[in-house]
Amino acid sequence: MNPQRSAAERSTSMDYCSKAIEKLYANAVKRADRSFIADAAVRSRVETVALCLKNRAGVRALLACTLAKAAVPKLDIRKPYTDIAGETKGDAYSGRLYDEKYIQRLLEAPYHLPLNSTTAFLTPGFRTKNTVLNVGIELEGRPAEMYKA
Repeated sequence: MNPQRSAAERSTSMDYCSKAIEKLYANAVKRADRSFIADAAVRSRVETVALCLKNRAGVRALLACTLAKAAVPKLDIRKPYTDIAGETKGDAYSGRLYDEKYIQRLLEAPYHLPLNSTTAFLTPGFRTKNTVLNVGIELEGRPAEMYKA
């Protein structure tokens, strides 16, 4: 993965996301005992989402949004909903597309990660949202702690 590639190059490369997942997974396996997140408060929220076994939709959404941002840095990670009217000014994206196209593969070999079998963006916590996902936005779902994080 070359972080120096332009956003246009990354967005036109259909296999950028697949390669990124492979590389990041390999790095995570090598460093399973250490976090990549330096900020303790952010790390705690990510752990709450990632380690919540009662509802895996949150981690799918988090992975999809993070992958989209890595692939196309100009995207606003808080806007994983495309605007049908086309008024998003180019910084919104389809979190569902990233989820279904790339994150879905993490359930399969060689990853076998414990994720929901369907996209996070069809779960009650996400499917009724079309606003910017700011800290003040309350996502409804269970467990509440995971959605709050």
